[in-house]
Amino acid sequence: MQAYTILTITLLSILTACTSQRSMQNTSTKDTVLLTYHRNGCYGFCPVYQVEIKKNGQGQFIGQRYVSIMDSMDFELSPPSLAEIETIRQSQEYIDLSITESDQIIVDAASLYFKDHVMNKEGLIKGIIPPSIKALTAIVDRRLKELEYIPGNGETAIVQEEIIVQIKPNQDLHTINGEYKTFSLFYLKSLGQDIALYKMILPKNKVEAALEQIKQMPNVVEVQKNHTLSPR
Repeated sequence: MQAYTILTITLLSILTACTSQRSMQNTSTKDTVLLTYHRNGCYGFCPVYQVEIKKNGQGQFIGQRYVSIMDSMDFELSPPSLAEIETIRQSQEYIDLSITESDQIIVDAASLYFKDHVMNKEGLIKGIIPPSIKALTAIVDRRLKELEYIPGNGETAIVQEEIIVQIKPNQDLHTINGEYKTFSLFYLKSLGQDIALYKMILPKNKVEAALEQIKQMPNVVEVQKNHTLSPR
């Protein structure tokens, strides 16, 4: 079946709306930090982000790619969550743990850099994550999912959405490419003069808000989802 791409142009007022990504707030001292970990990328859409947890349960999150918030955000762990973390850290398995590079490297899996600042455990894990570290990071990730900082399941899962955008005349079609606070936008191909197909990567429940944000960009005339029609 042949697919036909359709675009409906409506008259819109153009407003400016630009979101800049914040950088890590360098306010922590060596004495206050308990744990840090960085999840790195894979061949697919693995969330890329950094986390720092202080001894008092205060934390900082830095979303970098394929997360719900690509920004620097503060959060706090509850006392029960901190107690869960401490129970794991005091277990014999964790005390005896030495972080070394595993021989069982998983090619398409995201690596994890982990550091316990108090117990002097640090390393880049490229293979199977030790159970105790997996459990520790899962406690923090659970909170990040509750706050919708990182993807979860269902409405907060990461999706790909093709959209059609009409740009103002004589503008570079790549000008709106980039990483925004809640979505990534990539140019795919031109569909004609001043019209192009793009791909958004974002949480499912952020699609409509992202479309509205793109509409407000100063170089954009109109935007809509890419619909396909099949002959009957």
